[in-house]
Amino acid sequence: MALIFFKTHKILIASIITILVSCSPSTNDRLSESQNPTLDPTKFLTFISVDGVKMAIELIESSPNYEINDIPKSENYEFTNVLSDKNSFTGKAGAVGILTDPLAMPVNGVFLYNGEAFVSITDNIANYALEGKARATLSFEQDSAGEITAILSQMNGFQTTTDLSTANNPVFDVAQIEFSNLSICEGNKICNGDAIIQSNILSSLLSGQELVNFLGMFSGPKGSEIAASFSVDDLDQGELSLYGFLIAKQ
Repeated sequence: MALIFFKTHKILIASIITILVSCSPSTNDRLSESQNPTLDPTKFLTFISVDGVKMAIELIESSPNYEINDIPKSENYEFTNVLSDKNSFTGKAGAVGILTDPLAMPVNGVFLYNGEAFVSITDNIANYALEGKARATLSFEQDSAGEITAILSQMNGFQTTTDLSTANNPVFDVAQIEFSNLSICEGNKICNGDAIIQSNILSSLLSGQELVNFLGMFSGPKGSEIAASFSVDDLDQGELSLYGFLIAKQ
């Protein structure tokens, strides 16, 4: 029943996607080499898009000749950014960055990342378009291959009920989302993992049978920044789904 419900409200969910990506940086601000010389246009740019309707993540790798002016300006990040679905790169919402060389990745120590996250959550009552803080930890212990956790908190934004009786109602501290057991894949990417959601506002939480899809990348010297897209689909066993993207730096 929940899956049919989700398809029935596809138009409403599409409107929430528009609200969500409008929180991400505007594509009207373009980078130039003088504004951000460290974002080298001769490097491969990697884009991880997220599809909120199909709950799927798509990895797109550009050619090394991709124009730097097609990536929006970021004031706080040198090697990563989030893009709305209005971007000229792919026309899809997601996270973009320049991959760290796998040989330049750290192999020991503990590294903390802080940044921002953009998330859309749907339960059986409402849709939530949220923006909040992202905190990630990369830890190498006892010669491990590296373990990663990511916590999204202080998620504020807008609520629209599925019956449209309430639209764009401001909401605060809606949920905390934790991705754990994330792994380093292919030397410079982030994948796999589990999800836990804590909330006093959502009408339902995860059933334990959800499908978690997380794909991220390390960017910059020695993986100094990260970018990721993610989705959690629990509509077969429960009544909750979410998708979004994050960027963070050391």
